[in-house]
Amino acid sequence: ITLKNNKLFYIKNTENLNVRSISISDKENIWITTYEKGFFLYNKNKLHSFPKDRNNYLLSSHYFMEDKNGYFWIPTNKGLFQVKKNSLLLHSKFNKVPVYYNYFDKNDGFITNEFNGGCEPNGQFIGSNIAMPSMNGMVFFNPNNIKPFVPNEKLYIDEAIVDNKK
Repeated sequence: ITLKNNKLFYIKNTENLNVRSISISDKENIWITTYEKGFFLYNKNKLHSFPKDRNNYLLSSHYFMEDKNGYFWIPTNKGLFQVKKNSLLLHSKFNKVPVYYNYFDKNDGFITNEFNGGCEPNGQFIGSNIAMPSMNGMVFFNPNNIKPFVPNEKLYIDEAIVDNKK
């Protein structure tokens, strides 16, 4: 909406998005989650998309919850994702920068992988803990106690096979 003249308009390329939530992290960055199309960043009058996870679970993202450590927490119907906010911003600037998503599901202690979406707010800080709704009640966790699994050693590749050819 343009407040000067109360005109409504679509942001280019959002006409066919089923928007789940809009999160404003600062005056330049607006994060948009959608049903079946992933999530986006709107800044400087441009819409940026992001790489999907390996299983395409992020295609139906519910919400962006930002912690004090520079991470976003993104609940989905298939689990919870942690991603560094700065890596998303770098990817939006320089499209080739990879994005690393840390994924949490029942194997990490949840009763269910299915978080609820489509409500506002979809997550809330209660003290140091984040509370998020799931299909089996509320999920509480302290983001300060969760360290993402990030490889910190050099990776050596001694062989590559593509289409059954070395």
